[in-house]
Amino acid sequence: MILAVVSKTAMLFLILIIGVIARLCGVIDAASTKKLSALLVNVTQPLLIIDSFQMPYSGEKVIFGLKVLLASAILHCSVALISYGVFKVEKRMEQKKVWEFALIFGNCAFLGYPVLEAVFANPGGENPGIFYGAFYTLIFNVFIWTYGVALLQRGRPDSRESNNWRKIFLNIGVIACVIGFLFFLLKINLPPIIGDAVTMVGNMTFPLSMLIIGSLVATFDFKQIFKNGKLYYYTFMKLLAWPLLVTAICSFLPFDSHLLLLCVVMASVPAASNCAIFAELYDGDSILSAQCVGLTTLLSMGTIPLNLWIAQNIFGI
Repeated sequence: MILAVVSKTAMLFLILIIGVIARLCGVIDAASTKKLSALLVNVTQPLLIIDSFQMPYSGEKVIFGLKVLLASAILHCSVALISYGVFKVEKRMEQKKVWEFALIFGNCAFLGYPVLEAVFANPGGENPGIFYGAFYTLIFNVFIWTYGVALLQRGRPDSRESNNWRKIFLNIGVIACVIGFLFFLLKINLPPIIGDAVTMVGNMTFPLSMLIIGSLVATFDFKQIFKNGKLYYYTFMKLLAWPLLVTAICSFLPFDSHLLLLCVVMASVPAASNCAIFAELYDGDSILSAQCVGLTTLLSMGTIPLNLWIAQNIFGI
């Protein structure tokens, strides 16, 4: 398993570097990066999610999906409490909000999905990795549009403004999960031609996401990143301390190995790529949030395999 994850993260890192080079050479610019992001969020990723549900129905999978929902809710609530305590001493509100937000919300889809696919690889059989990940990201979407928005609105005059429930429950990611799950429950299999097209376009998500992240990384001022001592502290908390805490606690719980591995993977992913977007919208420090995304994304190529190795060889998961 570890070798498969190392191979997958190495491949993703190479694609990220290609994205960096493409941006530096002018092949990709800010406008095209934005359009590629829209293509990924609105087309390829939803189709990837729907395709992940195209597997034989079983009651065990439904029960496991409900367990994933519960585990995701517990992890998000727990890290929210931890982030509040860890960054309580930060006096500047615009930065405090970003530190908390970036610790809570990880890149569950763009990086989590391909790693899960490697972790649950089953040559010659079905791979449930993205199926499991889709349930996890359901809670992520609800949490980011409720607690995440409320967190970033802290200190704003409109901080008591009600959440946009349409964005919470009718965003394209949630809709894709609902459609895919209904197909799964009703045992609806897409016709081969349509199914193959959905699979092919959905599989574009992984390379496309890394090209986009590479394009964004190419714009970062790494001199400023290396000068920010607090950024190192945050990165340690995000990529090592939090995943290892999750691993240690989960190893004592009566979870099966698949659920334990999913929790470790999702706790190990870097800051969510939309962290900077939300910070820009709600008056957080958007430059700091971009630095959080950039540094954790690069370092996670090494820390994700490390965390899984520790989980497997030290905690026996």
